Amino acid sequence: MTEVHWTYSRKEWRAFMCIVAAKRNFFFRTWRKFTLLFLSNVPEVKINSERILVGSQLWKFGINAGQLKNVELRDDGELNILNILFEEQPGTFRNNEISILVPKGKLREAFALQKSLFDSSPHLLYAGD
Repeated sequence: MTEVHWTYSRKEWRAFMCIVAAKRNFFFRTWRKFTLLFLSNVPEVKINSERILVGSQLWKFGINAGQLKNVELRDDGELNILNILFEEQPGTFRNNEISILVPKGKLREAFALQKSLFDSSPHLLYAGD
């Protein structure tokens, strides 16, 4: 089981949050960019085959929690983003997608994590390598 613990520079996190804000409406983008000027803490990210922890937000998946649906690494210009899609509660059709910034120099670790998540979820088909 691969576990990652990522930390970010303020510059990396601001760039990521601007990308996230760009996908929202004008008001949200403007508000987010304004609040990023006063960014004081940058969250840590911890991921393993059972949970994702981004700052103080926790998502669980596995037998008694959400079911993992897809894991993909995406190149978004200067940044690499790991998208994890899972069913929030087993038996429901509500999916939850989490986008996580892959820090510079951690791309190999992200590929190992992707493979580990696929291996721990037998219903997913791994399309890597």
